[in-house]
Amino acid sequence: MLRLPLARSRCAIVTTLVMGSLAICWTSVAYADVFRCVEAGKIIYQGTPCRAQGQAVDMTHARVPEGAADKANAELDRLRTSAAAQESEQRIIDTSAEIGRLERQLAGYERAEEAELAPLRSALGYMSFNMAGAAWERAGAEESIRKKMQTVTEQYESKKQPVRERIARLRGQSATLPRPAPTTTP
Repeated sequence: MLRLPLARSRCAIVTTLVMGSLAICWTSVAYADVFRCVEAGKIIYQGTPCRAQGQAVDMTHARVPEGAADKANAELDRLRTSAAAQESEQRIIDTSAEIGRLERQLAGYERAEEAELAPLRSALGYMSFNMAGAAWERAGAEESIRKKMQTVTEQYESKKQPVRERIARLRGQSATLPRPAPTTTP
């Protein structure tokens, strides 16, 4: 029966794509059973009895090669560093994507605002040339159009301002995110 030390032991677990899962432990105080199982034609090792074909493995005389724990710990540190760099890179990508989405939303608001203001500007220009004789009528009509233009501008500004603030916050956060160091593979 395979037993791995658990209580008051030091274990290093290294997971790689090629090696699968490797556990290195030393000092034996308490033991856990390890089972060699065959599932879907593949051999796996687990701490619970096999559901299908398999057997308990005797690890009472198992030895860990000299320096294996140090290698495993170094590989674990390398994997942790790589994972942290990938997480940082993903946060940068996500933040950039969010900023891009918000900038497109802001541009959409500006286009919609311009589309609403264009006919009002046109009407204002029309009055300037076609109502030349009645200054008091023209002034009243122009004031009405200017109020409509101001209302449109205020409505869109209330939509655009929170988006601008969110973009500024994201850019500030992005500036403080740690940039991942270029990774090299041995």
